[in-house]
Amino acid sequence: MAKTAMITTRVEPVVKKNAEKVFKKSGISTTEAISIFFIAGEITQGIAF
Repeated sequence: MAKTAMITTRVEPVVKKNAEKVFKKSGISTTEAISIFFIAGEITQGIAF
């Protein structure tokens, strides 16, 4: 398995709760969703939305 880096961030509790519901419906974890966002940013060389 590849090495990983830890990211610590603060978000509003309601935003976190609602986002986690969306991710769960999509079948992915919050960690996976953040990784997808980072990878998309790397691919597009910008904000990925």
